[in-house]
Amino acid sequence: MCLDNPARPRQQYVEALAARGINISEMFVTRWFHNIGPFKANLRLTSKFPPAKFSLMNQQLLVEYLQFVACVYVRRLVFADEKPFKGIDICPRVRRNPFTGETPHLRTNANAKNRYNVLAMVTLKSELPLFFRVVEETGDAILFQLFVTE
Repeated sequence: MCLDNPARPRQQYVEALAARGINISEMFVTRWFHNIGPFKANLRLTSKFPPAKFSLMNQQLLVEYLQFVACVYVRRLVFADEKPFKGIDICPRVRRNPFTGETPHLRTNANAKNRYNVLAMVTLKSELPLFFRVVEETGDAILFQLFVTE
């Protein structure tokens, strides 16, 4: 059950086993996950990524980007990115695998509602090496383009 849904809460384990005639408490589930393997299977924050993150098209775009960046003088480079500000609100906790110690990733819709986003740019220029803005909007390509062009 844990491998099928690592974000499953303790209560669902209790209910699933009760349906099979096994009565246990939520504390028993917690103790079992802490002692079953060499790693404690606590609930942990994990990264979320859309299913297309490792698609062939994205890999081709990465190759094109790296070819472009290799031809640019490093002082002209400006790296810009946007990240959700309140990651704890949008990333649920998942249970670590007690035998391998790995924390699984969750696949999620690319349009997750991020109420706050941090937009930041970093450059090697000494005049303005870091510029950022916190916005209370869902991050999208248009918002990012406006930030980069200003």
